[in-house]
Amino acid sequence: MNKFLTAVFLCISHLTLVAQEKMLEWGELEGRSGHLIELLPFHSKDFYTLRWKGGGIFGGYYLSRFDDLKETKTKRVSISVNNNIANFERVLIIDEHPAVILTNVRDGKEQVFLQQYSYELEPKGDAILLAEYELLKGMSKEPIKIIQSKDKKYFAVLWLLVGKKKDRDVYGYAVYDHKFKQVDEGEYEVPFESRYSQITSHLLSNTGHYFFVVKEFERNENRKAGQSDIIYKAMHIYQVSNDEGLDRYTMHLGGKRIEAMSVNTDDSTAFTITGVYGSNEFRGIQGAFFMKLDFRNQKVIQEGFQEFGKNFITEDWSDKEIERAEKRASRGKEEPALYNYQMREAQLLPDGSMIGIMEQNYVVVRSFSDTRSMVTFSYTYYYNDIVVFKIGQSGQFDWIEKVRKSQISSNDGGPYSSFASIVDGNKIRLIFNDNVDNYDNNGRYLPDHVYSSRFNLKHNTVSMTEIDLVTGMQDRYMLFGRKDTKTIAVPKQFKIDLNSKEMLLYTAYKGKELYGILNFK
Repeated sequence: MNKFLTAVFLCISHLTLVAQEKMLEWGELEGRSGHLIELLPFHSKDFYTLRWKGGGIFGGYYLSRFDDLKETKTKRVSISVNNNIANFERVLIIDEHPAVILTNVRDGKEQVFLQQYSYELEPKGDAILLAEYELLKGMSKEPIKIIQSKDKKYFAVLWLLVGKKKDRDVYGYAVYDHKFKQVDEGEYEVPFESRYSQITSHLLSNTGHYFFVVKEFERNENRKAGQSDIIYKAMHIYQVSNDEGLDRYTMHLGGKRIEAMSVNTDDSTAFTITGVYGSNEFRGIQGAFFMKLDFRNQKVIQEGFQEFGKNFITEDWSDKEIERAEKRASRGKEEPALYNYQMREAQLLPDGSMIGIMEQNYVVVRSFSDTRSMVTFSYTYYYNDIVVFKIGQSGQFDWIEKVRKSQISSNDGGPYSSFASIVDGNKIRLIFNDNVDNYDNNGRYLPDHVYSSRFNLKHNTVSMTEIDLVTGMQDRYMLFGRKDTKTIAVPKQFKIDLNSKEMLLYTAYKGKELYGILNFK
């Protein structure tokens, strides 16, 4: 019987490895030139890249085109507009071609231009003026923001009008379609004092409507030692229109503090919102929530809440950490909670259910001084556990799962940390750098202990965690490693094409880099 089970297990492991080989396709290992800023996919294994090459005044931005995972063309981006030197801002892909956003200060005004590029990476026609606004003398120039709708049919330019700022921030905006026709423009004042508000996100729908989300604060009248002067009050979603002004929906979750949330909409009416909440009295987050909102009619269609149970919160804590938390709770200080989690993604599934993903992410800053009183700083970047949950069609939380990982690096921004994800059929897949010591000889996950991710040849591997959308059951295994690619995966640069069900991969180490495609068809 044991021999039979062993044979079955080996057969399953072999089939898994065969399936992985069919899913993965790699280009050629090439010498790395410059620093990759962004991958810009437009069709499966065909994509553009944006890089910085060179140093100081001799450096510049470069666009490259890749066909079938191989670089076929590269050109330096021109930062000249109307015979004047401009500032590079960003590259968008519009109708499968690069479009470079540039800014230029002239005669006391800032101008925002768009320069189209051809498939051969040559400037196409004259630069298009997208926006122009005054910069008062002595006022600093603030960076502009560029946002794009999910279907890439619309984009918008946003800018802070510093010269008009008093107690409240004033923004300007201009919305364009993919044919570069302006569909809306104007300016608006954030309805709260700057010190009591924070814009957490900007959103452009597939119908070209512009929204922004504001977190509002209030004075902490019962402030205790170590607490902030201000505390959370409410979260607001605003729609901006030059014709109709500001339209607002205010979220009140029964006195709960919204720590972070993700807002999605395909049009100007139906919103899906998910996030995490806590209490104003204590730090940390205590649960997850979701909401389906009819924005036009100011009506909540569905909403739900799921508290994180004590066992879920403390499942990877040490005995001492649990004992310390229980003592604090017994003294009425605070209950066990999750800390430093960021909402990474919220995706509406075809059947009306929804997936939410968040990750623990924080930075520890340490200062050191020498005998000459010179102070230096050290930054340690932590990217740890992932929490995934599913909300069913009727609004209930079907399951909530924690994917354990530990990624730590110093003074580098964590380039190899975090994860990439894709929802594919009846599974959600999470991909991240890991440690081979977390797996057995057949590449299957060992759940007893989590070793921190390593980036050397001996210990590095890239793992795939598959979560069944119906049951929430996890299956975790090694996908590929540094021994296979001679490089290290950079998940923050991975790009997902939901239509073709493919993920564009990027790996790099020292002077080498490699591109690949992970196919889920």
